[in-house]
Amino acid sequence: MDAGLKQCTKIKDIVVKELPQDAVNILIPVLSGGSVISIVSLRAKDSVLHSLDDIKFLSCVYENFYNLIRESECDMLTGLYNRRTFDAKLARMLSIQKSLKQTKLEDWQRTTEQRDFEIDATAYLVTLDIDFFKRVNDKFGHVAGDEVLLELSQKMKECFRYTDLLFRFGGEEFVIVLEPTPASMVWAALERFRKAIAEHNFPLVGSVTVSIGYAKIEENDYPVTILDYADKALYYSKEHGRNCINSYEQLVASGEIERPEVTGSIDLF
Repeated sequence: MDAGLKQCTKIKDIVVKELPQDAVNILIPVLSGGSVISIVSLRAKDSVLHSLDDIKFLSCVYENFYNLIRESECDMLTGLYNRRTFDAKLARMLSIQKSLKQTKLEDWQRTTEQRDFEIDATAYLVTLDIDFFKRVNDKFGHVAGDEVLLELSQKMKECFRYTDLLFRFGGEEFVIVLEPTPASMVWAALERFRKAIAEHNFPLVGSVTVSIGYAKIEENDYPVTILDYADKALYYSKEHGRNCINSYEQLVASGEIERPEVTGSIDLF
């Protein structure tokens, strides 16, 4: 990292770097929750230094606006997205997935190579619950319970990509929207997370496990329909031992659960 960026991150204040030909580079930190979340780099003539107070004022306005938006979108305890943002975030993910598939199709149609064509990267919706979380609150208290929720959310951030969408729906229920991913990689990613939680030592509480269900996201499904499919897989996990993972599509294919019949066509996006 550039020395100026390091300094700006460390002191959490504006850093001015002199440049040739009477120019300066002004690095302006953007703070949220006491941490630097981004740095705005401004290059201009050194005469702009006379307006440094105005620049600081504008950066404060931007910070306040950013934090207002973040507070409306995110769960206050965990920092994950909240339930209110789910539909909009999912719709955007589906739009991206549809665009990527169309681009792949167009690229394939332009190529002269003769090969099988398969778009294997699809977005997935994951629902998960902390097993027997009520017992944690009853035995250790809600402060310890909140600590479990906070640490679990940190594990989610560590285990999944920054482009995946992480939500806390309330209580011990969490939702993940995985960006378009090959089917062979989905279960492996979720198993790494399940194992990381099972092996983690939570302060005061000790061992905690999670049950997980997931479903493929089709572009023309209602968000509530996709959520229902993932929930059915989650309930199956909870009813068959907990601390495990199940796929809705695999459960339907094996006859463990039935897919509801859908009549007509749905096109939301």
